[in-house]
Amino acid sequence: MKYVLLAICLLPTLLTGQTFDTAEFFKEIDRYCYYPTIVKAQACLETHYFTSKQFKINNNCFGYRNFKTGKYQKYDNIHESVQSIKQWQKRRKNECKNDFKDSESYFALLDKRYCFEVPYSQRLKAVMKSKKFKRLINK
Repeated sequence: MKYVLLAICLLPTLLTGQTFDTAEFFKEIDRYCYYPTIVKAQACLETHYFTSKQFKINNNCFGYRNFKTGKYQKYDNIHESVQSIKQWQKRRKNECKNDFKDSESYFALLDKRYCFEVPYSQRLKAVMKSKKFKRLINK
């Protein structure tokens, strides 16, 4: 199983020449984001564990789309993608302070302001309970 996770981590390198280290990526999320475990689950869900085209080509870790074109947002690097979710959280915290009081209220915020697919929070919770996710975040 280690080799599968290693292969997943190396895919962006093979396609773009950039290296991707999940441990470093997760440290950056820990450093900059509220509810980092939830944000890590979002990244895993939105990128299909870092294998999606949007991730490999666009450095898009969170499924962000350009509202004007409907196309996936492109980032020069993974760090820009993390900064994007950091800014999203900052704006929402300023607008909706009560939605940041605990993880359940944050899940509710994600359901109503981040992804309108029902039930997004349930999908995130399922990712967080999965063995694959637990192995990945405990590397």
